[in-house]
Amino acid sequence: MRTLSGPARKLTILVLASATLFHLWYVGVDGTLPSTLLRSVHLAFLIPIAFLLYPAGSKSPQGRPSIVDITWALFSLLATMYIVVNYSDVEDRIELVSSVNLEEMILGCVALVTLAEITRRTMGLGMAIVLTAAVVYLLVGSYLPGGFGFRPIPFERTIEMLYLGKDDGIFGSLTDISVNELFLFVFFGVVMSHTGIGDWFSNISSAFAGQWTGGAGKVTVINSALFGSVSGSPTADLYATGSYTIPLMIRSGFTPSYAAGVAAASAIGAQIMPPLMGASVFIMATLLQRSYASIVEAAIIPAALFFMSKATAVHFQAKREGIRPLRKEDLPSKLSALQKSYYILPVLLLIFFLYSGYSPIRAAMFGIGAAALLSFVKRETWLTPKRLVNVLVEGAQAALLIAVPCAAAGVIVSVLTQTGLGLALGTFITDGINGQLYLGLLLVAFLAIVLGIGVPTTPAYILTAAVGVSTLIALGVSPLSAHMFVFYFAVLSNIHPPVGITAYAAASIAKADPFATGIQAFKVALPGFVVAFSFAFHPVLLLEGTPAGLVFWFCVTGLSVTIISSGLAGYMLRPLMPWERVLLCVAGIALILPDVRLTLAGMAALMLSFGTQMWLRHKEHLAVARDVDPRMPQMPQLAARPPNRTASAPSMEER
Repeated sequence: MRTLSGPARKLTILVLASATLFHLWYVGVDGTLPSTLLRSVHLAFLIPIAFLLYPAGSKSPQGRPSIVDITWALFSLLATMYIVVNYSDVEDRIELVSSVNLEEMILGCVALVTLAEITRRTMGLGMAIVLTAAVVYLLVGSYLPGGFGFRPIPFERTIEMLYLGKDDGIFGSLTDISVNELFLFVFFGVVMSHTGIGDWFSNISSAFAGQWTGGAGKVTVINSALFGSVSGSPTADLYATGSYTIPLMIRSGFTPSYAAGVAAASAIGAQIMPPLMGASVFIMATLLQRSYASIVEAAIIPAALFFMSKATAVHFQAKREGIRPLRKEDLPSKLSALQKSYYILPVLLLIFFLYSGYSPIRAAMFGIGAAALLSFVKRETWLTPKRLVNVLVEGAQAALLIAVPCAAAGVIVSVLTQTGLGLALGTFITDGINGQLYLGLLLVAFLAIVLGIGVPTTPAYILTAAVGVSTLIALGVSPLSAHMFVFYFAVLSNIHPPVGITAYAAASIAKADPFATGIQAFKVALPGFVVAFSFAFHPVLLLEGTPAGLVFWFCVTGLSVTIISSGLAGYMLRPLMPWERVLLCVAGIALILPDVRLTLAGMAALMLSFGTQMWLRHKEHLAVARDVDPRMPQMPQLAARPPNRTASAPSMEER
């Protein structure tokens, strides 16, 4: 993103601050504007200004917009303002009956081209290619043979669907979600970040986790979980926490690529951690026709297991490398950290109003008001006029990165539904797996990862859900579990190589190799995604079942991710042999499968590995005791620390 100066900077500040004020009033307070007008004004504010903020390429001027950028901005403004000015005519249209005039067809083409270009600039080439391919398929797909062809759609009806549609296309239902819920929740996170809550999260995580084994790594995990709960954005989470936690991990002894990998794998949990989560959750609530609060409630247990897997991964890696806890004198006191617990009040207030029957919009407004008041607790966080303008601008900038993919995804989903392509792909997958649940889950997970290459979580989730959710439901997976499963693997797109955006950002902070960081992030994150398979098999983890079942499968899944983390790290009670690592990973997967025989086999494999570890460690204790005092081989507990300790042979104190 550019750092503008001069008149362009003033114009950008004015437009973005005005956009935030518009949404606060007309969405959060007034709420009487017609939906078509709201959606069109929303995009008229954000898309043209995005052309000024995001350059076309590396050779574009960085301190000012070029003539080309200004031209793109004016064309996009023209296309969106037509809907603003003529919103009542668009509202009154009857699909497939009302005529589409030449002016609308031209502006529709302009809107699609400018949307593709701004998608490329803000979301990357991958998303722009998918969008363009969808539009091309809509135009020429009727000529394809077999199940992927469809009945020809006249060009004017194509424009009607993608440009003038009230439920489909650019100004459709996905853009409505961006306007009515996402903007305010994103702004709430921005206001919270200006209250000083980020520093408090760092202090509270350091105070309580710093003295554990691999303290710096566990501080990273807990800090990301806490900050993610109020940001819902992996990138914001990473930059807010990683600038502190990544250097801390490196100083503690972790390699730069591993430190960056842990930070990236933890930061993507911002979209999984309630209550804010990410844009996808609001879309999920709409698709499932459930309340946002019910989705948040269902996500709590999987989120806890997800971050548990990160903490256990760090623990075993620290044990293997002999990394010590942080020194007590370098950590903030627990009492002083707890005394500032008032920072969490706006989040608690948001949750209270959500569960008191208020709409998400109203709950977000109460949370924003509470966060704004909280900023006056400390003099340096006061929302002075200058700081308030900065907050308004940041809020619109963050919302811009949600509005663009929502509009683009609206076009893609319209193509999938109107042409029947989504149904055809779903049928193709269902027929190919022949009713095999395990194969279906693996195939849909793979599809989410492939569609997520270079694409943000929200469009990756929408595209995979349009194809894969019906397949999973047909295989017996509950609708909520199916959507949440797709969502989890769409989240993984932020870190997996070769285009893991969050992993690349973490690598830049750590000055590490991006590809090596992506591999480490994927390795650290992998046990957490076993959780997705577990709740697909056992929806009780999403609170769809009895309390006894919830407790049982929470414990089993927690054990599963722990031993998989152990196998991947190569350490349990001592360094693991290769066959033990494979055995533990297989055992961890077997534990969660919906077959009692496989679960028992997994437990037996775990006991075998654990028994082997105990026996080998006992032999090492005896060897150490004989080296220290040959007369007392039977008393290994009195052995002193070896003079030259290695990472592969930690001292008894560490054990």
